[in-house]
Amino acid sequence: TDKVYSFPWIDDFSAARNFAFEQASMDYCKWLDADDVLLEPDREAFLELKRTLLPEADVVMLPYHTAFDEQGRPAFSSASLWASSSLSTRSDTVLPPG
Repeated sequence: TDKVYSFPWIDDFSAARNFAFEQASMDYCKWLDADDVLLEPDREAFLELKRTLLPEADVVMLPYHTAFDEQGRPAFSSASLWASSSLSTRSDTVLPPG
């Protein structure tokens, strides 16, 4: 396939992720780390978001749970970014309101 790209490692995960974003060829791109999991209810909600997203939207912020307590509940969350591939610049750190 012509969709496999090489990136020389420069000890910078953000640079590697941003290189991957630069290769995006569809309207939107979503990245997941190798250890990320999209649970079934979240997958369904994500597909619904894709079906109903207004064309004017350039960026969507979603909850991103990075740590869990003993009962499996999120103990620490941040935001993940789903960005339009037409955006030429972006911030590495995006915080949700509140």
